[in-house]
Amino acid sequence: MTKKPSFRKKLIPVNFFTSTSIAYRKHLLRDNAFPILMVIITGSLALGVVGFSQYFNSSNFHAAQKESIGFGTSLYLALGLFKFSSITLYAPLPWTLEVARWLSPIVAASTITIGIYNLLRKQLEWLKMKSLHSHIIICGLSSHGMKIVRELQQKGMDLVVIEQDKNNNNIPECTEMGIPVINGDARNELVLKKAQIDKARILVCLYENDGINIDIAATAQSIVGNRKGKTINCAININNPELWEVFRNQEFVNSTINRFNLSCFNAYNYAAKELISTFSILDSLQNKEKASHKLYLIGCDTFSEHIILNLARKWRLLSNQDNRKLQITIIDPNAELFKKRLCQKYSLVDKSFNFETINSSFSSLDNKDKSIFEFTKPTPIILINLQEEKDGLECALILARELKKIEAQIILLLADNKGLRNIVDKFPENEILKNINIYCPQESSLSDYSIFNTTQEMVAREIHKQYVIQENKKGYTEKDNIALVEWKDLDESLKNMNREQAEEIGEKLSKINCMIIPWFDYDGHKFIFSNEEIEYLAQIEHKRWCDQKIKEGWKYGLLKDAKKKTHPLLIGWDHPALTEEEKEKDRSTIRNIPTYLSDAGYQIVRKYS
Repeated sequence: MTKKPSFRKKLIPVNFFTSTSIAYRKHLLRDNAFPILMVIITGSLALGVVGFSQYFNSSNFHAAQKESIGFGTSLYLALGLFKFSSITLYAPLPWTLEVARWLSPIVAASTITIGIYNLLRKQLEWLKMKSLHSHIIICGLSSHGMKIVRELQQKGMDLVVIEQDKNNNNIPECTEMGIPVINGDARNELVLKKAQIDKARILVCLYENDGINIDIAATAQSIVGNRKGKTINCAININNPELWEVFRNQEFVNSTINRFNLSCFNAYNYAAKELISTFSILDSLQNKEKASHKLYLIGCDTFSEHIILNLARKWRLLSNQDNRKLQITIIDPNAELFKKRLCQKYSLVDKSFNFETINSSFSSLDNKDKSIFEFTKPTPIILINLQEEKDGLECALILARELKKIEAQIILLLADNKGLRNIVDKFPENEILKNINIYCPQESSLSDYSIFNTTQEMVAREIHKQYVIQENKKGYTEKDNIALVEWKDLDESLKNMNREQAEEIGEKLSKINCMIIPWFDYDGHKFIFSNEEIEYLAQIEHKRWCDQKIKEGWKYGLLKDAKKKTHPLLIGWDHPALTEEEKEKDRSTIRNIPTYLSDAGYQIVRKYS
């Protein structure tokens, strides 16, 4: 049995010293600032009154003087401490007066400073925004948006937030972090211009409404479309699966128009990929003995569709040689309808899986139906994705109890609900609960990585990965070539070269009457170019590489010299100095395009087909 990931460590309740609790304490202090200030002022005043009374009742004064100084005089002198004025005092002083004569002016100065800051805060925020350059604009301050803000702020990014609801509960936290918040509709040109959209590097639209996100992107493009300088990247959240696919189809077509690069992301698609990876689902289901490993899916919705589609893509690559099918049982009142729709929509799904459907809710299953879980091996994987979280937890507990002998891997999908998660976390050694793993798609789906790891970014990573594999096969290592490292360690200039190569794949393919679409076909990853197409596209790739180098300041030279920026390969395709070995690198790049794209969930088709 595959070892389960230690996922509970991530689910331990937040303690008092975490960033979340610190932010909570700050909010608590801010919300009660006036009462706290009044308590301090009152305390300081009381200490002053008591201190002056003790001072004048000391042996330094005659009896007549003591009688002439009463409570009113002490109060008047204590108030004078707040305006930095008082009578001349002689030692020794009572400790109460010593504290008051320091505390009172400090409190007064602090109050004045806070007051001036509050009066000028809007002006200071405006000045800060005017000075921003290459910053990130976040539109939509939902709980997910706030998560992105925290992650980016921790990385030292300059941020501006636009939120339409002035009563949004997350605005105070942004203000506490020093992040300018503009209250307004981001679809309005004036609002985007106030956020300095013409100087921004990235625009992120995180509203739940797809239409609002699209409108914001359109408004931004109309403002910055003709700007000079660097391209602005716009990432928008698209929840609707069909609409998301439409936008995905366009990502490789005119990817950068008038310095505006639009990309879209679907939170549930990313969460499905992470779920498969986190729990090593395919590693558990893959079986060299070809035994009947099974995946059970209890509950069907949009997220379930993304899980099955991403599983199909991964499984197709793993079973490429023997065309084995994975066994999936779906339990849901609409299970058969869900299966038919998936198989009609995706031939990849239809030919990758053998489905068994049970048109019933889990709670309605009788003992005969539940016998489908009664086997000893191989151990099953059970995904529970029910709308009502209480039903999901009840289902997980029943299955964990019934299947504890075979240690089935049960994955319970929950929303951001700490109460239900803590039930499992409090008893990590419990024989029943230990086989229940909890995954929260909403918590995992939106992060700065999932937003900025666009399709073209994924393709760029795959291009680099394949390059490293090929060069390692030839015996080259990092010592021979500084580019033969993992993506995270790669120099940013080399990353940009891979990104530009990824961006131009769509344009290359259009020259041979091909286009890129989402990978839905069973053999979509097996596209084969003709020899003539490979040769033609390899020449285009070599010219693209040369143009890119020249743009970066490189020029032809007999020897490669990074300092002088000279390179012997900055020559034409037909130049005799360009060896077949070098040409083969470009040909290999073209042959690998289907692999680059399939890893990102795309395939190539000929337009006439």
